[in-house]
Amino acid sequence: MSCRVAGIIGGMRGLLIVAAVVAACSGESAPELLPHVAGELVDVYGQWDADRYTGLFAAPRGALRSGESLAWMRDRLGECGAPEMMWSRGVLHARFSAPCERGQLELDITLRRDGRIDRLHLGAAGVAAEQPLVGAVQRVVKALPRVEQTGLGDRSYGRCVFRRTWVVSQFAGLFHLECEAGPAVLELVVGPDGEPREVRLSPSTVAGSLDAAS
Repeated sequence: MSCRVAGIIGGMRGLLIVAAVVAACSGESAPELLPHVAGELVDVYGQWDADRYTGLFAAPRGALRSGESLAWMRDRLGECGAPEMMWSRGVLHARFSAPCERGQLELDITLRRDGRIDRLHLGAAGVAAEQPLVGAVQRVVKALPRVEQTGLGDRSYGRCVFRRTWVVSQFAGLFHLECEAGPAVLELVVGPDGEPREVRLSPSTVAGSLDAAS
């Protein structure tokens, strides 16, 4: 079965990498496309080639930023193997994990019905957050529930304590918290100055579609 893949890869909210990948495959259904696209992205991660990378883009906007993000993850994770599906929600959305030398590369992919990836979030699991992200996490958790960010919505989680890191990139991450209202996942995006640009809290039971990278 032959398959030709092209795409648009850009920065995800400063968090992960948001990408749109176009897959033109003969006879492949959406469930087969999801692991194929995940494999293509891990291949590009492992065998970096600027021409091949930019060749995946329908438009080059954001290519440099996302390439830098992949390089940041590769420096920390090392070589990665083939991705395996962690879970799926229907035939158009799935999360994959690729085992690496020093952790895991997680990929959260949502396809459009035409075979394009609507959203792609990448994050490094099993590695520690670094500055300025780690300092921002400490400040945000200490300030909860008094954090002025629209991402918190109307739900009150009360006070929270940090439990563990889920996935990170240079300026973003997902972190497991234990709050007065129950377990939650903190999604945090910071700027180079360490100031939060986006703060979201979600119940840990529904946070599997979140991600960090970029």
